[in-house]
Amino acid sequence: MEHTMKVKLPVQVTAVACIEDLLFDVLNENSEKIGYLIQDYYPREKVRAVHFDRKEIRKEAGGFVAKATFTLEQFNVCAAIDTFEKSTMVMNVSIESGGDELILSGDRILD
Repeated sequence: MEHTMKVKLPVQVTAVACIEDLLFDVLNENSEKIGYLIQDYYPREKVRAVHFDRKEIRKEAGGFVAKATFTLEQFNVCAAIDTFEKSTMVMNVSIESGGDELILSGDRILD
């Protein structure tokens, strides 16, 4: 199932020379909110420390893709489970027609 969210942009996209740099800044500034979106895909674990690498943001047909890297934490004292695992998710990023909001969806799990 695909989950989506919107993120407000600080400037109009038309006023930016390098959109990928703007996306990098906005995605990392909103990483906590984006973590909640990713959390929807992992109901049994806790998603922590979401971040984006500038090299992993690229243009594709119909928008951009950005790879989020994060930690999955699972803890259950009764079952003696305490694990931390690095994971990634490729997120689809599109810019609304007005150029002032991003639409993110995270349906492309790599791991």
